[in-house]
Amino acid sequence: MVKLGELSIFRTELMGISALCILICHLYGYVDLSVTVRYILSLGNVGVDLFLFLSGMGMWNSLSKTKCGAIKYWYIHRYLKLFVPYLVTILPFDILRYALGQPIGSNFMDYLFGLSTLRFYVSHDAPWFIAALIPLYLLSPLFCRLIMKYQWKAVVILVLVLYLGLFVPTSFRSGLLNDVIENIQFVAVRAPAFVLGIALGQSINENKQLPLWGLIILSILGILIIIITHHLVYGYFFIILPLLFVLCKLIKSCGKWGRVFFQIMGKISLESYILNGVLPKLVVAVFVVLNLPSIGNIIPYIIACLVSIPIGYGFHKISMIILDNIRFSITK
Repeated sequence: MVKLGELSIFRTELMGISALCILICHLYGYVDLSVTVRYILSLGNVGVDLFLFLSGMGMWNSLSKTKCGAIKYWYIHRYLKLFVPYLVTILPFDILRYALGQPIGSNFMDYLFGLSTLRFYVSHDAPWFIAALIPLYLLSPLFCRLIMKYQWKAVVILVLVLYLGLFVPTSFRSGLLNDVIENIQFVAVRAPAFVLGIALGQSINENKQLPLWGLIILSILGILIIIITHHLVYGYFFIILPLLFVLCKLIKSCGKWGRVFFQIMGKISLESYILNGVLPKLVVAVFVVLNLPSIGNIIPYIIACLVSIPIGYGFHKISMIILDNIRFSITK
């Protein structure tokens, strides 16, 4: 038997590991590697599903403490926690690009549209995980209410609806409509992990136990689905729980400083995702200008990841100060 409460105890560390998985996965986008190595690195993409599951856990935990009449303030709180770190992290780089004469949008309104991340749904050109969290946060109270009322029936229906959305055709005459549908599907295929996190929130909070054979069955199902569909993301939904408990074992055995490192990465997970979209390109550009050896861009990417930790931590601290001041202003 495994205790679900461990997922709550090690939630910050698990968020950190999910961030590291994504950094590893993104390596193949910058570095010249063989097909086999690229495929192995792409397995780190499961970090997205781990992050969404852990976020779903957080949604249940916060919503279960929120009174019906206070849902408006819950929305304000959640979106502030999302957008303040995002803006604190991204704006300095946008200002730098603008100062260097690089285009950041065809006009100011176009720039704001991109900054909102909603451009992702039109042209796949924005931090997609921020764009994904916007509707998921919006729907969280509904998901939570349905799951509390109908329990696992609601989970099955919600997951099926999300997966069935993948069968919506993208062969309309309007290229824009096709792009919007494809980008919504891109988010929908990862959303079941978020729903599962909400669904297990109460059980995790109550530290209920799960039989080991259940995790084994889930793992086998996930592997079979990946083999049948030839798509990793379709099987991740079933692998999330077994993988999280394996990672809990890793965290418990990695020692004090290993846990501290994972905790730091967990606290700056959002900042690290955003920085990973801008810093590697910046460091690669510096290497090109200075004509430095990059070993197929491996060195610039490693430097970018290492530098992102103190920068991300700094941005995280700034974001916390801003959020604390906003909360103080609201409660005055």
